[in-house]
Amino acid sequence: MMDVELKHHYGWKAHSTDADNLDDAAKQAVLDCHHFLTPNNHSMEAGELSFQWGGTTHTFRSVRVYRGEGAPAYTGPASMQTDYWFAVEYREPTHD
Repeated sequence: MMDVELKHHYGWKAHSTDADNLDDAAKQAVLDCHHFLTPNNHSMEAGELSFQWGGTTHTFRSVRVYRGEGAPAYTGPASMQTDYWFAVEYREPTHD
């Protein structure tokens, strides 16, 4: 049993999963929260992600969900397009 916190649009939320490590727990929690994901319309990976913003490197852990068969096409601005469909930040539970 492994707990993980996902950063949702409304803030951080704790999730309990049957996973053995934090990365797998995060992937399972993303599946549990995003019911539109099917075995065919996506693939995913979890781990550290870094990007540059305003001259600063930001590093955090995220689940990246990649488009698969039947996933909607990207329709946003070209400058915001990534190689993944969407990403969800995660962390170890803070136990505040």
